Amino acid sequence: MSNAIVAGLLWCAALWRLPTIGRTRKQTAWAGTLLLIALAMSFEIPAVAHYTNTLFRIHSVSSLIEHVAAFLSAVCLLNFVIAVVQPARRPSGRARIAGRTLTVAALTLTFFLSDRPEIDSMPFKNVDGHFWPSAHAVTFELSLGVTMFVASRLFLGAIRETEGRWLRNGLLLLGIGTSLGAVYALQKTLLVYLRLADITPPISTGGQNAIAVALRSAALLLIVVGQALPLLPASARTYHQYTAWRRLRPLWKAVARATPHVVLRREPVLSPELWLHRRVIEICDGQLTLREWVTEADVLASPLAQAQREAAWMRLAIERKAAGLPSLPGPHPELGNKGLAPAEELRWLVSLSDAMKHPTPTQLTTV
Repeated sequence: MSNAIVAGLLWCAALWRLPTIGRTRKQTAWAGTLLLIALAMSFEIPAVAHYTNTLFRIHSVSSLIEHVAAFLSAVCLLNFVIAVVQPARRPSGRARIAGRTLTVAALTLTFFLSDRPEIDSMPFKNVDGHFWPSAHAVTFELSLGVTMFVASRLFLGAIRETEGRWLRNGLLLLGIGTSLGAVYALQKTLLVYLRLADITPPISTGGQNAIAVALRSAALLLIVVGQALPLLPASARTYHQYTAWRRLRPLWKAVARATPHVVLRREPVLSPELWLHRRVIEICDGQLTLREWVTEADVLASPLAQAQREAAWMRLAIERKAAGLPSLPGPHPELGNKGLAPAEELRWLVSLSDAMKHPTPTQLTTV
C-alpha cells in the first residue's frame, strides 16, 4: 500500500511538471527524472508487475523495466545538476551517451541470461547467490550508485558558490538525498557480494529490507523537496500577483466599461505577472481618460480616506461620460498613484479597487 501511495504522489509531481518538457535543459531533465522515478516505483506494486509480465509474456520483465527506468532517472538527475551547476570539468556528451547505452545493454543482456522460473517469484529482488541475476543486480546498483555519487558531489560542491539562501538549502537537500541514494546502492551491492560469497549477512533479511526502504524513501523525499525548495519564493510571488490581479477586478471592470479603448488585445499567455502588468496599465490609462470629466473643484474636502475620495470622483466621471456630457477643462484631480514605486502603486490600486467595490457616500458635486 505504501508503494502505491509513493508512486501516486510521484506521478502527480511528474504530470505537474510535464508541460515544462522542452522549455529548458533544466526543466526537461527534472521532468524526465520525475517521470522515470514514478514509472520505476509503479513496478514496486505487485499487481502492476504481474500485469506487465502477463502483457509482454516475459516473466519478470517488470524488473528489467523498473531497473532501466530507475537508472535513466538517475541519469536525468545528473543532467539536471550539470545544467544547474554548470561545472567547469564534466564528461562529454558522447561519453555520457555511450555510458548509459552500455549500461542499459548490460542490464538487458544479464536479464535474458538469467534463469527466470515461470512462477511469480522475483529473482531480481532476491538473487540467492545465482550468478546472472547477481550480475544484473550488481550492474544496476553500481551504475545507480556511481551516478548518484557524482550528482551528490556536484550538488554539494556548488553550495559555496551559490548566493541565494533558498537555492543553497535546496542544493544541500539534493546533495544529501543523492548521497543517501548512493549509500542505498552500496548497501544493495554489498548484500549481493555477500550472497555470492555464501556469507551470512550480520543483519536479518527483514532488517535489510527495512534499511533499504528507509534509505530509498529518504533519498526520494529529499531529492523532490530539495528541487522544489528554490521554487517557493517564486511560487509565493506568483500567488501574490494572482491575488492582486483578482482584487483589481472591480476597479478594472469599471474602468474598462467606461473606457473600452484602453483594453489591450488579449493573448493566450499563462503568466500571472503579465496579467497583472496589463491590468495595471489598462487601469492607469483609463484613469487618465476619466479624470477629464471632473475637476479639482468636484473633489471637496472630506474625512474619508484618499482611496475612497478617488473612487468617488471616478464614479462621478464614469456617470458624466456615460451621460454623454463633454469633458471639462482643468485643473483635474491628481491620481493617487502618481510618483509611486511599482510595489506601492500596486498596493494603492488594490485599496482603490476595494473602495470601488464597497462604495461610500461622499460630498461630490453632481454638475
